[in-house]
Amino acid sequence: MRIAVLGTGLAGQLAALEIAEAGHDVDVHATDRAAGGLGVIRLGYSCAGGAGLAAVRVLLRGAAAFRPLVERWTGAALFEDHGSADLLHALPQDTLLSADAARLHFAGVARLMADPVGPFAFGVEARGWRQLSPRELAGLFDPAHVTAAFATREVALDPETLHRALDQAMRAQPRLRVRDDLTPRPPVPGRPDPAFDGYDAVIDTRPHEAPCTRPPSLLLSHQGETGPSPLPSVIRLGEASAGIVVFRDEVRILWPGPTRAADAIAALRQLAPCLTEHLAPPSHWTTQGVRGDFQEGWRTSGLLSHGRFHWLAAEEPTLAPLLAAEACRRVLATGATGV
Repeated sequence: MRIAVLGTGLAGQLAALEIAEAGHDVDVHATDRAAGGLGVIRLGYSCAGGAGLAAVRVLLRGAAAFRPLVERWTGAALFEDHGSADLLHALPQDTLLSADAARLHFAGVARLMADPVGPFAFGVEARGWRQLSPRELAGLFDPAHVTAAFATREVALDPETLHRALDQAMRAQPRLRVRDDLTPRPPVPGRPDPAFDGYDAVIDTRPHEAPCTRPPSLLLSHQGETGPSPLPSVIRLGEASAGIVVFRDEVRILWPGPTRAADAIAALRQLAPCLTEHLAPPSHWTTQGVRGDFQEGWRTSGLLSHGRFHWLAAEEPTLAPLLAAEACRRVLATGATGV
């Protein structure tokens, strides 16, 4: 078969690799890739107060499949060398989420992960979470601005390093080629693009915009010296797009609203004074982009198929490998049956 994959984000890269590996010719039509975020592989903790446990089940399925599906193309070293430490979740004073509600939600997530008949292959060590003691909280955050903080086993994977590793795997695949000689129309789920009528199947992984109620987020990065960092990786509960993630040789900040590095760093320092002495001056940071947030991004992730056309929306990166694998299964099944 001859397959077209539109988009070179995580889902598009994985879908193209899987189908080419199955012995089919794949044309990848590169499009502008959205600015990467914090690369968090979510287990559902950061959805506290914003989603029920039904949504957490979906995230857990994605998280359980994430590493096995990606590691086939990147190797295990990527996860070992370019992952973050476990994440802290801070609960600011200005959020409507209470510490009691967060604790109940976190306990529910842990119960789902421990379900012996559930579809999740998580070990005991992955289920852990705890609330920081008052002494620990005061040592990291300003108690006047942060009411509680929780340590979980969620981690992040450097999204740019992941993209480069998958891009290298794509270049090594002889049945796969990247094209830039077509200009696809903006994606419209359920409405095929006639430019791709010559293909046996099309997988469209380009971002599908959804109504946005939050301001854009500023993405910053700072390259540092290789080695352990004294900074914690922190996600702000109640603001799923806000936080700071520390990798071995890079620190990334995603913060809603401000359009200047100084504003984002000042906001972080207000929440966590311990960052003041470790963060580089604003002039040392590189602006990676201003990213428009999707309202409840995990809600807009999904796969819609109509004949040989498949529209894949993976606004939650945790779900991208799982959705890409399902899109490939549908494409290959369609080809096998001739439907």
